[in-house]
Amino acid sequence: MDKLFDNLYSIEIPKLKFGEQELVWEINDDFFGHFEKPLVQVAVIRIAGTVTKYETHVDAIFRLTGSIQLECDRCTEEYMQPVNATRRVIFAYNENLRDDNEDVILVDPSEDVIHLAPEFYDFIHLEVPIRKVPESSVHECPPAILETLEKIKNTHEGEMDPRWEALRELKKKKQ
Repeated sequence: MDKLFDNLYSIEIPKLKFGEQELVWEINDDFFGHFEKPLVQVAVIRIAGTVTKYETHVDAIFRLTGSIQLECDRCTEEYMQPVNATRRVIFAYNENLRDDNEDVILVDPSEDVIHLAPEFYDFIHLEVPIRKVPESSVHECPPAILETLEKIKNTHEGEMDPRWEALRELKKKKQ
């Protein structure tokens, strides 16, 4: 990653005051060009961070709002998936702050910068649903595709895939 990009999505620890402060980052299409083969390539996301600096760690709560472009699994058309999430990360200077309930990232105490781009990348990709079939308020598949899918479903309803039947027979033989 280039230095300018890295500086844009980072926190300089010495410049942080002790206590709580608000920081904001904007994520757009250019952000994903710095990663190899991202699942998301088009996005408009605002990340508002509440960062609290302590002697032993930096506690950060990131609120992501915006949208990412995905491809509908049903009709393969692109649509904008809304994103509204909150993530908390503790950047700790020693291992004693490890907690199974929180995301704790160990930071070398000699480091002056916390690099956030990889974290933001992960946060955004965690918002991609496993099954990308959005609600009708987000995306409407073309009626012709829905009709075709319904016809396919109706013609195959009740039919048993012969491969499953062969497996069922093997199971019966074992018993």
